[in-house]
Amino acid sequence: MKETIYTIPINEVFEQKCGCPMCTLAKRTETKTLEYIMGAAMMESDVRESTNREGFCARHYANMIAMNNRLSLALTIESRLKTVADLTDAFAKSPNSRSAANIAKTGRSCFVCGKVTSEQERYYENLLGMWRDEEHFRELFRRQEYFCLPHFGELLERANRALPRKYAAVFARDLAGIEQAWLERMRGEVSGFTRSFDYRYNGEPFEKEAVERAAAFLSGLNA
Repeated sequence: MKETIYTIPINEVFEQKCGCPMCTLAKRTETKTLEYIMGAAMMESDVRESTNREGFCARHYANMIAMNNRLSLALTIESRLKTVADLTDAFAKSPNSRSAANIAKTGRSCFVCGKVTSEQERYYENLLGMWRDEEHFRELFRRQEYFCLPHFGELLERANRALPRKYAAVFARDLAGIEQAWLERMRGEVSGFTRSFDYRYNGEPFEKEAVERAAAFLSGLNA
């Protein structure tokens, strides 16, 4: 499969074999988008139009506040407030279901979340194509530590839709094998952690980060 701007990052994160690779790809997109928004994007009218319209979720506002570029964030918020004021004024002048829907839509949207979702769609598509066409990538795939539960489910569903049946069955088997091994490990680590609070197991070694690791697997917390 010919290398593209999407296959190169996939190969990079799969070669690392550290955590859920789909979470790593999502985090990369998120970080890149936040840095862009707080930097060069300030001068690009089309991006400002999108951020004015879509805004940001609570998590990504918190991320931007932590980046300590208050002027860039203030300018972004200033434009966003004008858009929200315009929508609110329109509803006040003519209260109807359409203007109410516009307010509800803009309250739910997030420019960064949208960018991550869009990029992930392309990563899913290319990942499945690489798995189908490249033996080297299939080997990389089988050597992954785990896929978080949300990405595990997404990959299974997408493989069923995108791959021929015989390929989808093998893909599902390989993916399930990865998950079963990680689940067994997580259950052992969490059980060991809970036993550490029982005096009868005093001195028995346990994984101190067991709770965090299991939560990351179950929820995609690291994304």
